[in-house]
Amino acid sequence: MKPEDQARMDALIAEVESVRNLRPKTFELATDFGADIKARWEAFDELYEAIREGLRKKRLSPDHVLTTPPSSAMANLPALTEAQLDRSRRLVVALQLLLAKYGTADNVQADVFIQAEALVPTPPDPDTGRPGLTLKDQALLNVLTNLLRTEMTEDWECFFKGDSEPAAKRKLAFRRIYAVVGKGWMDESLFPRALTPEQRQWWVIFAMMCHVPGDQWGDEDLKQLQADLLPIEEPDWDDQTLFGP
Repeated sequence: MKPEDQARMDALIAEVESVRNLRPKTFELATDFGADIKARWEAFDELYEAIREGLRKKRLSPDHVLTTPPSSAMANLPALTEAQLDRSRRLVVALQLLLAKYGTADNVQADVFIQAEALVPTPPDPDTGRPGLTLKDQALLNVLTNLLRTEMTEDWECFFKGDSEPAAKRKLAFRRIYAVVGKGWMDESLFPRALTPEQRQWWVIFAMMCHVPGDQWGDEDLKQLQADLLPIEEPDWDDQTLFGP
């Protein structure tokens, strides 16, 4: 992490610890998974404004501290609107509050992402009204694909062996992976149902590749996987007997 990014993170963590100590009941309510969501939203709003005020008192710009620098992968994307930037800042705070409460262990990461989405919901696309990709979707895809390591070991290994396996075998392995991951994803989220089959299949490929260190693959690898594995026939997602009892 760059020194300036570390300084921003340190400033945010300090303010989160401050509100945790000064407003313990509000902190506990905002981060309580089982509490009424409207009450949690009110508590979160209070903490968010307190954190911004705390940063201002230290002569720091809240917008600067809470704005995540764009990655190189986002360099060619349209600039975010002010509303999108505001939501992004709120999401940064929500994540840090939840991490302060629950930690960073692998077994809680998915819940942290899902609960951050609950505190700062992703709005539908303003032009189409369709649901967008959320942190919950990302967490679900990570959890579902990670289960394949132990539940579908042969298909998991085949997916990552690349050209060392016959094309037909790789495609069959991916069909099984996609059926299981796609079913679990579509049962828990509206976003995948708003996609075309090939878009949905691409997201599952991308989720699988996220288990490989980012410096070991790039856009060209995704394009090759897409060419090798897609399209495949869609399962009947509404057939309740398709995946067993």
